Amino acid sequence: MRQWVDLLNWSLDYHIDPDTEKKSLNIQVYVKNPTKIPLTLIGFRMSLDKQEFDGAHKNTLAPNASIPILITISLDAEQVRKYLEPGLMFLVDGLILYEDALHKFIAQSFSGYLWCHKTGATFNPKMALGIPRQEEPKKNT
Repeated sequence: MRQWVDLLNWSLDYHIDPDTEKKSLNIQVYVKNPTKIPLTLIGFRMSLDKQEFDGAHKNTLAPNASIPILITISLDAEQVRKYLEPGLMFLVDGLILYEDALHKFIAQSFSGYLWCHKTGATFNPKMALGIPRQEEPKKNT
């Protein structure tokens, strides 16, 4: 029995802070359990270019259920210009951490390009979601 997760429905919201005028993108993606057995989402790690994000969730995902991950990325003037016309691309790398039905801890990698533009976000994987790997305890030698 093998379990995995899918990343679906990338979306974004362009935000300008009314007090500081700082610009940012609120980026959301859903982590879905497409398998027929519940699993426990533990957290995630993600980098968009040079900005790092992580979060802990500890939520049970029922079969075919999903949960959103929301990150906010700060934009400099050049990134704002690119976002507004024609679009801004980020290199994305990350891990989804979860516990499967057999209580094994899994780190599933993902990597690709996130194209952010005024009408939305498109994620193009550099590779398919990585094959989940079981985290083995280190042995003392």
